[in-house]
Amino acid sequence: MSRGLSINTVVRLSLVMSFLIFGKICAQEAHQLNLSVTLSGHIFIGVGYTYSFDQNWQAGATVLLAPETGLPFAFNIGGGYLSNGQNWRARLWGEYMIIASPPDPDKRKILPMINFVPGVVYYDGKHNEYSAEVWLSYLPVQKKFAPTGLEFQYGRHF
Repeated sequence: MSRGLSINTVVRLSLVMSFLIFGKICAQEAHQLNLSVTLSGHIFIGVGYTYSFDQNWQAGATVLLAPETGLPFAFNIGGGYLSNGQNWRARLWGEYMIIASPPDPDKRKILPMINFVPGVVYYDGKHNEYSAEVWLSYLPVQKKFAPTGLEFQYGRHF
């Protein structure tokens, strides 16, 4: 019996295909490695990668771990728009995230989230980028929309 594709599968496939297609047709590229600290239901520490298609459009992914018993973790993938500016820029980002929580592995639940992530970015002109962002999340399982986290990020362009 075939049930078709779930909304989570469609969102994931769309993000991956967008990243692959748009990555090939854009002329300018910039790679960035990120370190992040997120204050949410857990304190997450993460490592990520961001690809800039041009001065304004980006896509990226981050793996986040919480240093607690049972090691809660999260993974997100998304993309967004970075406004024009010399050093200070606004970022409007959208992402799909999966959090595996609570920390007890026997009671672990998978929580999908669709996040709208507005923030501010400071670029120092020497390949370093600092940002602060707020996670405004839609939780499909609970059918709720709420602020769920505050993320601070350091990125290094290469």
